[in-house]
Amino acid sequence: MQGSSGASRKALPFDEHLKDFMAFKAEFGHCNVPKTGRSRNNKHLSLGVWCNNVRQSYKAIKMGRSPSRKLSKANIQYLENAGFEWSLS
Repeated sequence: MQGSSGASRKALPFDEHLKDFMAFKAEFGHCNVPKTGRSRNNKHLSLGVWCNNVRQSYKAIKMGRSPSRKLSKANIQYLENAGFEWSLS
């Protein structure tokens, strides 16, 4: 992964994000990972952004639209089994 010099970043594979998500759940006891931009030092900022992108893709799929990011049925099932929060409302 590149620094903040403006260079492009390589996306982590789904499994790496899922591992980070499960670590978040173990640490905080819930699956409600917010997308927060309040602090660039927030160690969960990247995970929050990823969760937000997953939520947007899921919503697009449910509305019959093509998601901006690929989200397979298997990945949706993994997240549901883990207790992923599809909506933060």
